Amino acid sequence: MTAKYTSPHAAAAKMIRQDLKRHFPNTKFRVTTKSYSGGDHVRIRWTDGPTDKQVSALVSRYEYGHFDGMDDMYHYSNRRDDIPQTKYLFTERRHSPAEVERVVSEVNKTYGYNLTVAYSTDWETDEPTAYIERTCPHEQCRTANLILQETSYERDAIRFQQQPDLSAEELESLQNRFGGIDLQRYENHA
Repeated sequence: MTAKYTSPHAAAAKMIRQDLKRHFPNTKFRVTTKSYSGGDHVRIRWTDGPTDKQVSALVSRYEYGHFDGMDDMYHYSNRRDDIPQTKYLFTERRHSPAEVERVVSEVNKTYGYNLTVAYSTDWETDEPTAYIERTCPHEQCRTANLILQETSYERDAIRFQQQPDLSAEELESLQNRFGGIDLQRYENHA
């Protein structure tokens, strides 16, 4: 009897699941694979939890390289022989309705905005979703969406906006703590 063949992208997905479980044990990830004539990919989806930057930093080693639209070519810039890899690696962080409501509430309170939350159902998973209603002024929506994108569930960078007496060192420390988020960027929209 012959052993069952496991494709490199399926093996990469298995290792990615293990890495994600070890580094983010409180977050449920959905890791799927697909192969096609132009290559293959691994897609990672999750709700709330770590930021896209945090997950991408952990799993980027599993991607062979990158596609460069300027020369319309795929460049094998990250090939490794010690781990299985995939041609493309996609990450997709979603936000629960509770997380969107929390961020909108904090933004409204902090900046005096009047943003509202709209609700719908995810077309793929049939799960309830929420988003910031687009009827608000552009800058207000942009501010709230940036904060939602760059903060993780356990961390709340917005609260530090309410401490105007931060020194440059304290602000830099907070920015590093929150994955490089530029807290001053939000202050300009208030």
